[in-house]
Amino acid sequence: MSIIACPECGNQVSSEANECPHCGFPVAERVREGTCPACGAATPPGARACPQCGHPLDAEAGAESPPPSGGEGSKPAVARVAAIGGAAALVVAAAVVAVLMLGAGEPDSPKEVWEKVQRKMAEGDYEGVFEHFSAKMQAGFETEAKRILERMREGRGSWEALERDAGASREEILEMEWKELWALLMEAESKGRPSPPAAWTLLEETVEGDRAEIRFDVGGQEETMHLVREEGRWKIGVPEKRRIGTNESSAIATLKAISTGEDCFRSSCSVDRNANGVGEYGFLDELGGTAACRGNGLKYDESPFIPSLLGEMTPGGVSTKSGYCFIVYLPTGEGSATAVRKDRVDAALAEGAYIVYAWPETQGRSGVRMFMIDAQGQPYHFLGESPHSGPHDPPAWDEALSGGDWSSGIDESEWGPTA
Repeated sequence: MSIIACPECGNQVSSEANECPHCGFPVAERVREGTCPACGAATPPGARACPQCGHPLDAEAGAESPPPSGGEGSKPAVARVAAIGGAAALVVAAAVVAVLMLGAGEPDSPKEVWEKVQRKMAEGDYEGVFEHFSAKMQAGFETEAKRILERMREGRGSWEALERDAGASREEILEMEWKELWALLMEAESKGRPSPPAAWTLLEETVEGDRAEIRFDVGGQEETMHLVREEGRWKIGVPEKRRIGTNESSAIATLKAISTGEDCFRSSCSVDRNANGVGEYGFLDELGGTAACRGNGLKYDESPFIPSLLGEMTPGGVSTKSGYCFIVYLPTGEGSATAVRKDRVDAALAEGAYIVYAWPETQGRSGVRMFMIDAQGQPYHFLGESPHSGPHDPPAWDEALSGGDWSSGIDESEWGPTA
């Protein structure tokens, strides 16, 4: 006796039952008629298994006991061989499917995924890196890249910054598919890190169920790769919601640390290009000691004003830390600003003004809110979700101001104080 699936309703039923107890289908009659009850294929007399699907048949329900093999009475024996061949084919097919599902070995561990991503980034294979992201992350990157293109086409972004970051002209960018733009921006962001991917150092691997974290060192800066198990494979994924709250708290603390660093930098007169004895505020790379100060070439690489906070800037002046992007704007005039050292800063205005923004590296996943702080030292948050996402979509310098000049105050209809 064997348990089979009823061809009519699909429920389990004994192969010796006269009819299906669930729907009344004549199982025994089907078997006696020489038809496989599982797939409906014709079965030769005396067959012990269906030659089509390999399903076992009730031996007593077939014809009379088969005669010995040989001569004209050997047909049942041939049928048995065919049946065995059918069953063997099923076994082989199942084995092939198993191999295809498993690939050329066991799925990669979180650490092995991290190592592969590291190698691909070092080789500049960013499309290969893309394949290691979860489906949710891939969809988010697509949305982000398409949003950047849409903003640029509508004239709501800086072509100069995007061309510099992507290493392509406006015409070339407008002809790109979103994935090509994403790969170029990913490469630009990687080049802005304090050390190449080949210099990453593993600190700790933590696995809890279907989630994992890889902590690693990037040139003295600790970063975390979050992974999720997706269809049996580890993929770079989205941090848990509790991580978003942690990232936002970290962003506020980083803004306050930058503000303190700005005050110390100005007091030290590290930059005083009009030689009046009053120091100017600095850019992120000047504060962090990764670039020489404007005008005098001083570099505080051994005693930076914001130690171990942020890495090197992207070409557009953006640094990242713990899921958030940061940018410092200094005045180039009463109604203008820059985040790039090569642009000429207004020395007199830079003695009393700067503005720093923090926004999510990936909106909705690494963070939700946008923050800012200025020379007054009071952090603010945008009253709503951040309209910006990623290092290549920074806020305009005056986005938090009520007017288009440095003397205007915070626009409190859209921004509120943050503790």
